[in-house]
Amino acid sequence: MAIIVYLVVFVDIRTKHFMDNIILVIEGSSINIDLVRFACYIGELNSSEITAAFIKDTISAETSIENQTDSLRFDEKMAFRKSGEDEDNDRTLDRNVEILKEECSKKGIKIRLTFKTYKELIDESRFADLIIADPRFRREEEIPSRQTRNILELSECPVLLAPEHYTEITEIVHCYDGSRGSVFAIKLFTYLFPNLLDLRCILLQVDKEPEWNVENQKEMQRWLKGHYSQAAFNVVQGNVEEQLYNYLEERQGSLVTMGAYGRSSVSLMLKESHANGLLRSLNNPIFISHS
Repeated sequence: MAIIVYLVVFVDIRTKHFMDNIILVIEGSSINIDLVRFACYIGELNSSEITAAFIKDTISAETSIENQTDSLRFDEKMAFRKSGEDEDNDRTLDRNVEILKEECSKKGIKIRLTFKTYKELIDESRFADLIIADPRFRREEEIPSRQTRNILELSECPVLLAPEHYTEITEIVHCYDGSRGSVFAIKLFTYLFPNLLDLRCILLQVDKEPEWNVENQKEMQRWLKGHYSQAAFNVVQGNVEEQLYNYLEERQGSLVTMGAYGRSSVSLMLKESHANGLLRSLNNPIFISHS
């Protein structure tokens, strides 16, 4: 008599990492230490390598290794053309690279250093798991900055906007408006960050009218409870921007997820000037995805 033995192997997904390519966008002429520390924290969560993309459009990437600078060494064959008037900026850039290396070394994070133009950054995003960017890029008054908005609109991977001041994540707030985009963002974040599934998770809907599709509510409750150990639900009525601000103002450790370009509460965060006040006033990381 033949005996067939089936071997079932159970793998705890929280011991695995699901992101191998995280791109950190850094302005070449200055470095935000809180941005770097936040990126190291995200990389540490997933044991992920970080690609630091220094954005300096005045420097064009070359393919010849012979033209590579002596002061900057990269682990890929990238070389850069510099003009004499940029010598001070080049020294600043070298110093910023050393600061980045030091912070990543403290956390044991592997880094890959590159120079990128915006076009190259967008092209590379197709093969990235996540982009981490500073909404206050180059400290422009407009928030998100013009450069960050371009990244949000054109990137082919999700974007995580870093908080102004680094803080660890203690809670997840999923903004939900019933759209495909908001549900996609919730799912994608959940799959990319399995090590955060034990944190408190809140599904937040802000509407001008007190409406909630009961069937959708049940489905979302079932889905979230199947993935998060602490899931809660909150419906807030009123002006979208005001209510989001009031809700998140005291939740400094909350990470917020949003589906880009949805039709109601979520979409307002990315249109015209609606995002400016919230991002300027709040200190929350915001995860944004395209559906």
